[in-house]
Amino acid sequence: MKKLEKHKKCWNPLGIYLNEKCPKCEQKTVLLMEKYDARCCTLCNEWLDDVCGDPACFFCCQRPQTPYEEVYHYNEKMDCIKNGKHWRREVYQHKTDGRKRHIIKKNNYEKFAYHKNR
Repeated sequence: MKKLEKHKKCWNPLGIYLNEKCPKCEQKTVLLMEKYDARCCTLCNEWLDDVCGDPACFFCCQRPQTPYEEVYHYNEKMDCIKNGKHWRREVYQHKTDGRKRHIIKKNNYEKFAYHKNR
């Protein structure tokens, strides 16, 4: 049961779980992906709705072969965002440390200049 909850958690950002059972695996893992306006089973990794056949359809022309491909691209995009945040955090720390060193140098130079002028 915990594995199924963990499985559902990684798919949650991509759509809404419906209260339907998959016709193939008989589990309540049917997800509606609003981006593609289609239902899929997250355990079977299959689309439950067919492509409409219209080449100009906004939803169907972008839909990947399997639902998991969307999860992969979503995770890839999120990794870039997380890495960017980590980079910004490191750069900020570097700048604040550099500023502290600059202030210490400036104060030491002012003390040296004061004693030199006396």
